[in-house]
Amino acid sequence: MSRRWETTVASSELGSPQFVPLADGKIMLPDRFVTTGYASDSDPVVRLWFEVVAGVPQCRRLEITAPEGGREIQPSDVHSIHVVDVLELIYSRTGIPVENGSGLEQSWSGTPGGEGVLRVVRSARKGRPRKITPELLAAVAETYREHIDAGTPSAAVARRFDVAPRTARLYVQRAREAGLLGGSIPGRAGEAMKEDN
Repeated sequence: MSRRWETTVASSELGSPQFVPLADGKIMLPDRFVTTGYASDSDPVVRLWFEVVAGVPQCRRLEITAPEGGREIQPSDVHSIHVVDVLELIYSRTGIPVENGSGLEQSWSGTPGGEGVLRVVRSARKGRPRKITPELLAAVAETYREHIDAGTPSAAVARRFDVAPRTARLYVQRAREAGLLGGSIPGRAGEAMKEDN
């Protein structure tokens, strides 16, 4: 589903924007903003709140609302929201590269400035390791089980947590070690269940 995105950097809800440095001050990003996605007048409206936390651009809140007189929210609406894609699109439009330390140039998607901002945003996000907590492993096990019949449980884990396939397999392995999933079945997706004696 294709959406048109409108971004609000300053409002009564957000206050006045502050720009924070990234990449040793080479890029300035708004510290927080809200972006709203519209597909059509009858489709649900998507709002995402983004914030730079500890030098890392993050999505901090997501809201889907069915418009008055419009259709209900469907699973396809939820699945069509690619948070990282929206984050990268909007930050590449709102980030400001600092040129030679003496001037600012507004960067819009498609310009060299926008591409530079995008590289910095991706680098900042890539360097942020996710802490493997019991809650994360429980969610990994749940996602894995939900997708066994489709034959793609590890790929589903990768999609849900926005990680590389290798990292998804590590999460699954850790969930098994924590006893949240049964042992693996060689050559197949799924889990071997323990038999009671």
